[in-house]
Amino acid sequence: TGGTIASKPNPETGLLEAGVMTGEELSEMCQLPSHIDIEIKSVFQMSSSHMTFHHLNILKENIESSFRSEDVAGIVISHGTDTLEETSYFLDLVISDERPVVLTGSQRGPTLEGTDAFVNLRQAFLLAAHPDARGF
Repeated sequence: TGGTIASKPNPETGLLEAGVMTGEELSEMCQLPSHIDIEIKSVFQMSSSHMTFHHLNILKENIESSFRSEDVAGIVISHGTDTLEETSYFLDLVISDERPVVLTGSQRGPTLEGTDAFVNLRQAFLLAAHPDARGF
């Protein structure tokens, strides 16, 4: 959904722009084990401070749609930290599937020295794919 975890510097201002890096770009830098296959779907790319109930419902519908496939072990959502907790709580209330939905964000953009983006995303993928994560 965007956030600092998917940010890039704006060439004109030098400031980070939330949510402009694609899921493909992010996942390629996570050094995932070969046994984990991921499918990337960009639902929307935005700063999480702009998240509305409408966006939460769209996210819920997309998760439920993905869980129609038995091949899906879990779902990872990259999210801005401003409202990550609220989105997590909402999804915990409305998603009844036992498979994990893991939200992750970062405090430092992926292009910055000392970024936590890739390790956070990698750990989220590992958790979502782990069979013991069901029901958490």
